[in-house]
Amino acid sequence: MGHSAISVDDTLKIIVCREQQKKLSAPEMELVAAKQERFTSYHCSKTNKIPKKKPLVVIGVLTPFGRKSNRDAIRKAWMGTGAALKKMEDKKGIIVRFIIGRSLDRDIDNENKQTNDFNILVCSRSL
Repeated sequence: MGHSAISVDDTLKIIVCREQQKKLSAPEMELVAAKQERFTSYHCSKTNKIPKKKPLVVIGVLTPFGRKSNRDAIRKAWMGTGAALKKMEDKKGIIVRFIIGRSLDRDIDNENKQTNDFNILVCSRSL
């Protein structure tokens, strides 16, 4: 009978894998619970509308003015636009928005009218 020996390095790798598996099990159980709840709120509005789904995660992507090409690259790579963005929100509970400060930049206003994927911060000063 041939016996196979495991090296110390292989044993350490196995231990590290088991530790990682333990760390992942709690979030996996939370994810399963969230999927079972379907991200829905148990509170209905006074108008008895269907409860709106709760987001699982909200991702804010900071963006400066004049970087439309960068935003378009993000939309194309993983964020999506239009129906794809809405589907990601409705089906997966993932909300993604570009975060930008308020200015008088009409290009940003026009881009937001087309894509509806901005959260424009408004700062108010009291003098």
